[in-house]
Amino acid sequence: TTVARALKARGYATAAIGKWHLGVVAPHRPIDHGFDYYYGIPYSNDMDPSILLHNAEIVERPVRLATLTRRYTEQAVQFIRRSGSSPFFLYLSHAAPHVPLAASPDFCGKSGMGLYGDVVQEVSDFLRDRAAAARAAGIAAERIVLDPGIGFGKRVEDNFALLPGQRLLRALGYPVLAGWSRKSSLGAVTGRGVNDRMVV
Repeated sequence: TTVARALKARGYATAAIGKWHLGVVAPHRPIDHGFDYYYGIPYSNDMDPSILLHNAEIVERPVRLATLTRRYTEQAVQFIRRSGSSPFFLYLSHAAPHVPLAASPDFCGKSGMGLYGDVVQEVSDFLRDRAAAARAAGIAAERIVLDPGIGFGKRVEDNFALLPGQRLLRALGYPVLAGWSRKSSLGAVTGRGVNDRMVV
């Protein structure tokens, strides 16, 4: 089973927004695994075909990456607002900061840390907006945790470039979850195999 299925059985509304990468046809889509709603790319953003799905329908080809972070945020906020005071589970997996990098025009040059920093700044700003939407929907601050996605960049240096950007996330006032365990970047630094590099 999946977390979405288990929570849906208990009355939660469920949504997956962002990268899925577990299959694009039935029975491998998010809507086949307990999610009521899906909006996102079924692969990494550097893979073909470059398509954006709304549930099972292709709504964009090729995907406009420069506006994807903003659109994911809009979809997430709409889902939170629709849920109101009812329980919900939102799985959100941004394509950023996965390469190829693309920041929207409003964020290009904003961070002072290059394109990678601009992408981190954009994700940080949109995380702030989502957290605000969750608070407005009645979610207690202590139930909100931010996960910047460390370990999902294509290159080791991309993953380590996220670390200075953590100050942007910490400034939002919520706990930041940095899940390094078993990631290839940690293996590249420590020289350990996948089963020997758990971080607690």
